[in-house]
Amino acid sequence: MAGQLPVAIDGFRRALTRDPDEPRAHALLAVALSRRKRLGAALIETQTARRLSPEAPPTHLVLGRILLAHRRPSEAREQVATARSLAPSAPAPLRGLAAVERYPDRDDRAVEFLTQALELAPEDVETLVAPAMGTSRAAASTTPSAGRAPRWRPSLSTPTRSPSWGTCSSAAGT
Repeated sequence: MAGQLPVAIDGFRRALTRDPDEPRAHALLAVALSRRKRLGAALIETQTARRLSPEAPPTHLVLGRILLAHRRPSEAREQVATARSLAPSAPAPLRGLAAVERYPDRDDRAVEFLTQALELAPEDVETLVAPAMGTSRAAASTTPSAGRAPRWRPSLSTPTRSPSWGTCSSAAGT
């Protein structure tokens, strides 16, 4: 997939030359840029997407991811909470809130949000695998100390689409 990112970035940029006011293209470009660890450019694109479409939950979710990657969890939480208020019946904002809560090791709050997401969409695969993804990341990225279980941390280098975030396309009507 990493080899396809430059092609995707180029494609989104071409699309934006034809229609610079397309918020979805800005948001998708931001996701691709963040996967290339170009967080500054990704932040600019997500802010543009939000400005163009302030009522679209996905733009707030993507901005939340990028802000979390910039280690700005309070601002990330605000954006994801906005997505939640715009799409109260979608599980993706709840997964996003869970990821934000995991950042400061507040796993209990993260579990609450994931439980709520499952109540909204019991068969949503992304929500079902979110706890397992957290466990595998914890095992891979931390070492238990003094008998303590490892804690999951979101990857700050790749704040893009993941099972713990997903998308909010159904709420956005796309």
